[in-house]
Amino acid sequence: MLDNRLHLTLGARWSKDERKASLATQTAPASSSDGQSTGKISFTDFSPSAVAAYDLSDDINLYAKLVRGYKTGGFNTRASSFDSFDRGFDEETLFSFELGIKSQLWDNRLRLNAAVFRSDYDDIQINVQSDPSDPSRTDVLNAGKATVDGAELELTVLPLPGLELTAKYAYLNGDYDEIKEADGDDIADQFRYPNAPRHSYSVDLEYLFPPLPVGDLSARVGYSWQDEKYTSSSIDTGRFIVDNYGLLNARLALSNIPLPKGSLSLAAWGKNLEDREYYIAHFDLRIIQAAIFGEPRSYGFDLRYDF
Repeated sequence: MLDNRLHLTLGARWSKDERKASLATQTAPASSSDGQSTGKISFTDFSPSAVAAYDLSDDINLYAKLVRGYKTGGFNTRASSFDSFDRGFDEETLFSFELGIKSQLWDNRLRLNAAVFRSDYDDIQINVQSDPSDPSRTDVLNAGKATVDGAELELTVLPLPGLELTAKYAYLNGDYDEIKEADGDDIADQFRYPNAPRHSYSVDLEYLFPPLPVGDLSARVGYSWQDEKYTSSSIDTGRFIVDNYGLLNARLALSNIPLPKGSLSLAAWGKNLEDREYYIAHFDLRIIQAAIFGEPRSYGFDLRYDF
């Protein structure tokens, strides 16, 4: 007998989405219009899910999860032609499988969670050449298939009274398996999976001081790091790579300060204490390349009153 150790959970989501969009072109003077088109389309989807979990002991749980999801279709408001705009694009679908373990050990002073997963994408919405006779014309098409493999590890430990250490690590490997142009050619080797750093981790250390008559004093310091990643799917633009970077943050807080009515909380914090120069996005404006930079070193204070 399984002694009530096996848990099965089934779920389902039904959704209906409607999309409307308009496309217009005009030349000088601004009042004269070359053309206009308005599109309307709806999508319905049924996405089931299933989770099987088994209690290996009172403190260790193993689980497996299957999930189907979808991303609604729509219209490309930057379409290369009215015909391309009118056709629109269909939904994108996802099938994900995950295996994991959750555990509470060492008299609940150690929490260890881990998971591995695979996500298979079909009919990916991606901007590709839409006219075999004109390489300059590109549109959003359901042209792609992709696979994303990953793993996550989370560790929380309480080594001393009031002291908590949390460490997280993530591995991500995404690749396009197939991308077809309008003429049917597979050009997946010309694309890279964007916004997927191969490695990333964070470490946080927090200490809650012994109780004080004026409130609860805590100090926290954390460091997070992520690997380089592509911010554009095109292989032609090696410049569209965000380099790896790490950020150091800290916070000192005095909370639950008693007042005649309610309580007060004060906190001083600093972000990007090493003043790292980094950017979080990079894109092509045709004439020049542009980037969005992350916040520089910054300091601040928080004040909160609860009543």
